[in-house]
Amino acid sequence: MDQENDTKRGVIHRGWMGASSGRDGRANQCQYQCRWVLFALLAVGAMVLGACEGAPRATGIEDSGVVVPRGAAPTYESVAAGYNARVAATDRLTSPVSVLIDSDKEGGGRTRDQLEGNLSIVRPYNVALRLDKVGQTVAYLGSNDFAYWWFDLSKEPVAISGTRLKARPDDAADFGLPVHPLEFVELLGVLAIPGQPPKDGRVAWSKNGRYVQVTVPSRWGYRKFTLDPVTFEPVSIDLLDSEGQLAVRSLLSRFALAPIEGKAGTSAPVPQRVEILIPGSSTTVIMVLADARVPLKIKPRAFEMSQLVSAYGIKKFVDHDDPHAVKARRDAAGKATPARPQPKTAGVLK
Repeated sequence: MDQENDTKRGVIHRGWMGASSGRDGRANQCQYQCRWVLFALLAVGAMVLGACEGAPRATGIEDSGVVVPRGAAPTYESVAAGYNARVAATDRLTSPVSVLIDSDKEGGGRTRDQLEGNLSIVRPYNVALRLDKVGQTVAYLGSNDFAYWWFDLSKEPVAISGTRLKARPDDAADFGLPVHPLEFVELLGVLAIPGQPPKDGRVAWSKNGRYVQVTVPSRWGYRKFTLDPVTFEPVSIDLLDSEGQLAVRSLLSRFALAPIEGKAGTSAPVPQRVEILIPGSSTTVIMVLADARVPLKIKPRAFEMSQLVSAYGIKKFVDHDDPHAVKARRDAAGKATPARPQPKTAGVLK
């Protein structure tokens, strides 16, 4: 495919170019915060997390409360059917979002910061997460069926993009994110799972017997869902590396019914609160979906990178398919990117 067509579809082959004027009014801390937030979802990590020690704080999901005696686990097919019925209507979703970042403060103590924005999803690959600070857009994470991208607008506007099929699990670290943009949507509980048992898929009861857990292969490892065994409402979603080790966890709560436009009286369950926990990190990201709805249509422009680049006046680009551009960016950062274990053709979950 030639450069012109690639650019139209979302990948920019220009390397580093001259930059437009910076946005001096934005604090450096905002740039750091936005990078943390962007993972919150999109949603595309290095999973620098696979190399981190430790685990998220205890959530009490699997091993607390009254133990419920259980017999054999339900069949994979029955769990998949129940869960997929819940998410069947969320093939499109849009919502205003508030993102809260709780992190350690230099000099001691904790600090909480907040950004506002908008989230739009059209399954399976179209994702757009815009983040604003004091009325100005400071970051934009997105993907479509061909490409993924991240715009850092907090200081000197820069666009980093790559081809979806060429994405690597260690890409996210170059964006300063714990999760690759292509993985973000997997944490929100809106994607279906295979109807039939996939290779390496399994179903088991949680340690306390209160939840049923289903594990299925994902892009670079596995997805593990902890579900209510009656309603199939997801309590948590874990992204695991190829060795079955926890990379990132989302806790989903406060489910509300999002109205489905064009179908009076119908709705789809959507979590109003998504909390992201990272192994080895004391920082948490909480995303609040205040007014989710299933629209008849979402404007395609939200997922067209070339139009977004023009709208935000971006003049500096990094082609993440170009190993030389990636190396230059990593060298400029002054540190190597930890490798995330690659998926096995036949992995065994630990």
